[in-house]
Amino acid sequence: MIDNYDDLAQTSMFKDIPPEEIPSLLKCMQAKCVNYDKGEFIIDKDSYVYDFGVMLSGNGRVIIWDESDRIVIITLLLLLMQHVTHE
Repeated sequence: MIDNYDDLAQTSMFKDIPPEEIPSLLKCMQAKCVNYDKGEFIIDKDSYVYDFGVMLSGNGRVIIWDESDRIVIITLLLLLMQHVTHE
């Protein structure tokens, strides 16, 4: 699982959840931490998706192949932690 929940507590998705409740929430959701190697595919366009993810570090790309079998980058996914404050 995740060692430090402070990063998640700083994201928009978890901003209204008290930081001490994040571990039990993730356990209830059966969350898991998955590591991918550089260049590894996470999902294929023809795959069914049953889960969603939160990128904790690194970056990713959304790509397709053109008719000449060349890669076309559609979107760059960069990790930009948006810090929020808990009031």
